[in-house]
Amino acid sequence: MLARYRETNPELRQLIFRPGAILGDGVRNQISDMFERPIVLGVTGTEIPFVLIWDADVARAIVRGLREGRAGIYNLTGDGAITLREMARRMGKRYVALPAGLIRAALRLLRVVGATRLSPEQVDFLRYRPVLTNERLKAEFGFTPSMSSAQVFERYLASKGRAA
Repeated sequence: MLARYRETNPELRQLIFRPGAILGDGVRNQISDMFERPIVLGVTGTEIPFVLIWDADVARAIVRGLREGRAGIYNLTGDGAITLREMARRMGKRYVALPAGLIRAALRLLRVVGATRLSPEQVDFLRYRPVLTNERLKAEFGFTPSMSSAQVFERYLASKGRAA
């Protein structure tokens, strides 16, 4: 829909950010919930890379874009990626990778009995994580996030009193 408006109304300016997983001192989301479990569950056959961005960087980028009247589409993420396995290691938690089919079946059953809100479709959310580059954000938009993906994770752990 936005793409159609850009084509039919070129006088309208759109600023679109595609953020990586957002973490912050007070952030609670589907990603941060994974870190609260006693084990970190992965999917066999994939490294599950995450690109992360600190919530304050998200706010700074939005404010900058609004103040400057910017337009364009930018990936909003720290440099690099960090795998779910590495995050588990840094938290001192066990990483367990299971076949996608087994996880889907378990989620289907758990959902039927009301033991989880997660759905089997969310397995692909882990399997096919997009690894976004922020090169255009830095070069064209002129914004460099304050931390890399790995540094965002370390700061997140420190904010929870669990420095690695």
